[in-house]
Amino acid sequence: MAKKRIHQIAKELDIASADVLHKAKELGFEVKTASSGLVPEDEELLKLAFSEESSEQDIEEETSVEINEEATLTEEDQVIEKDETIDEVENVDINIIEVTEGSTPEEIASIFDLDATTVVADLMSLGIMQSLTSTLNNDEIEKLFEKYNAIPEFAEKVEIKRSDIIESEKFEDDPDSLKTRPAIITVMGHVDHGKTSLLDYIRKEKVASGEAGGITQHVGAYNVTNESGSVTFIDTPGHEAFTQMRARGADVTDIVILVVAADDGIMPQTIEAINHTKAADVPMVVAINKCDLPEANPTLVKADLTKYEVVSEDLGGDIPVVEISATTGDGIDDLLETLNLVAEIEELKSNYEAEPSGFIIESRMEVGKGNVATVIVKRGTLKAGDFIYAGGAFCRVKSCLIIME
Repeated sequence: MAKKRIHQIAKELDIASADVLHKAKELGFEVKTASSGLVPEDEELLKLAFSEESSEQDIEEETSVEINEEATLTEEDQVIEKDETIDEVENVDINIIEVTEGSTPEEIASIFDLDATTVVADLMSLGIMQSLTSTLNNDEIEKLFEKYNAIPEFAEKVEIKRSDIIESEKFEDDPDSLKTRPAIITVMGHVDHGKTSLLDYIRKEKVASGEAGGITQHVGAYNVTNESGSVTFIDTPGHEAFTQMRARGADVTDIVILVVAADDGIMPQTIEAINHTKAADVPMVVAINKCDLPEANPTLVKADLTKYEVVSEDLGGDIPVVEISATTGDGIDDLLETLNLVAEIEELKSNYEAEPSGFIIESRMEVGKGNVATVIVKRGTLKAGDFIYAGGAFCRVKSCLIIME
């Protein structure tokens, strides 16, 4: 059953909220502040009490007039004095402010133009221990508003449905505003064929040796700059993440490096990676790894790839194939040069001055930093202080770190 708040009843009766609240407490109703509510039955009793009080006052005034003019003057003086008292109460600056149910101290601080830490301190003075981002209940919000001489008008929290969000928005930029951007490259292939080891050599780090079983456990993104240019690499923990990104319409990847071991050849996940790349309609560069091993047979690998319509350039096809060794570094420079040539053909450009938009590659909690996300920005420039929205969550960027290798 809907309840009507004390300050709403006071407005209907044209009486100060403080007087209505006092009368409600006299009648035994469980109310704390002017924003407390009453059920219809209690509301009627409260209004009836003020109606009877008004009638009694009228009778007393009439009786006083009949008995004694001096008494009438005295009564009028009392009425005037009471009216002046009511006026004084009504002149107290109490604002009715709309606030969302479940607001945080940070959000309330923005309403009153206060520092968030001040609001937390005020809550502590009221015996309420909450952090900056804690959700406050209605009673806590009412007590806090009362401290600020305000009355909260609660509004329901609007839940944003995923179906209401445009998953992938297409932008049309002025061609003159577009500048060349680094290619975004995803490394794919069968387990243990050397995907992360390849990136280790390029980045001059040993990531694979520190991971469980030498298998990638998370998604990583790295910006690498060399003499051939700049590229951004994405190292994924298998193909499921890549498939999910394609299913969401998140066109993160510009080029795919398909890593195939020269000793193992085509394996189940190699075929899976080929199918994902074709479905995504993304350019492919094949890197035949482990060519330094005695049992390596890159020629056989190229022949086997033709069974899956992946034909190398030296066999009359259009797929660049580079023989490499992630251990010795042989062929790595040729691979990077090939990637830059493919990127040039794709003419990858972006508007650096537009509002930023991109994709969250990975998110995690870090001690001393809080929420940390690896983000690839495909349009615009992301800066500290910007707000980002992703997957129904939003936050402000505290700081930016460009991962350069």
